[in-house]
Amino acid sequence: MLLVDLTENPLGLSPSARSAVLREVSCLHAFPDGAADALRHRLAAHLRLPARCVLPGAGSSDVLGMALSTLVSGHSRLICPALLPPHVETLVNASGLSVERVREADGWQPSLDSLARAVCGQDDAPIVYLPYPDSLGGGCHDSDELAAWLRAQAGRAVTIVDESYIEFYDGHDALSMVSLVREGMAGMLVLRSFSHAYGLAGVRAGYGLGDSALVGACARRMRPYPISLPALAACLDALDNPEWLSQSRLFVRVVRDFLGERLSAMQAEVRDCGLNFLLHRLEVPEERLAGALTDAGWPSVRRIGGMDGWARVGASTIETAGRYLEVLDRCRSALS
Repeated sequence: MLLVDLTENPLGLSPSARSAVLREVSCLHAFPDGAADALRHRLAAHLRLPARCVLPGAGSSDVLGMALSTLVSGHSRLICPALLPPHVETLVNASGLSVERVREADGWQPSLDSLARAVCGQDDAPIVYLPYPDSLGGGCHDSDELAAWLRAQAGRAVTIVDESYIEFYDGHDALSMVSLVREGMAGMLVLRSFSHAYGLAGVRAGYGLGDSALVGACARRMRPYPISLPALAACLDALDNPEWLSQSRLFVRVVRDFLGERLSAMQAEVRDCGLNFLLHRLEVPEERLAGALTDAGWPSVRRIGGMDGWARVGASTIETAGRYLEVLDRCRSALS
């Protein structure tokens, strides 16, 4: 798969978040909150959870790293999709766990039935990493079916549900598995991020949500001062500014629709997942398009193993999307 343009949110910082960050610049001589308690309590109020169920970190990847390094002492096996984002792949490979990758015949996100068979395949209690939605292929399990699956696996496995991209969906609160955390379900950690829908990838802030025993164990792996003062200001503003989140979703949808219409007009097979990117099947070799984009000064082009012949194109701006289509069209014309 070719990853093109990793701009997570083209609108980026809201004006109020920008002002909040600039105010903190004058305080950079001071240490930030050692355990990010201000963010922890604000998230707890926002999500209607006890603060002891919230684990802040420097991005959801940081929280995932804490979780894996905590759980490795009591578990030996990690079940995950065959295709993982590069940062998750790095953490999984460094975890010291035996990794079992579940792949569907069509190559996309593994079904819940396939994951359940993997859980029961050996006499142990594995860790399951489950992206919801899938940040590469864009698939998303039905929320009711996933909740039922998680309840059925309670006690059989510890499941890490990665919801880093879920805020791109309208009505994401109703889709989230945070409701199971409110119910008191043990053995599940939900990952969230400020990087994507909130447009704060550069500040590195995210969090995990789970039962107090699991969160408390993971928190012992937290590094000191996980959230900088400017990052804290940006995150608090983001939580207080749902209108900007709505505008971001709308902007992304407009760019994604533009890309989809133009690619369809080029007779490309398109997969629209409703997130901040769009997938389409390539009619040119990945390496040829990657080289052409690099020659055109593209800021971010990366090839990863799996799903060969597909491109994941970020919904950046109309102008950037137009440039991508021009480069793609030139590559296609050169082969005809």
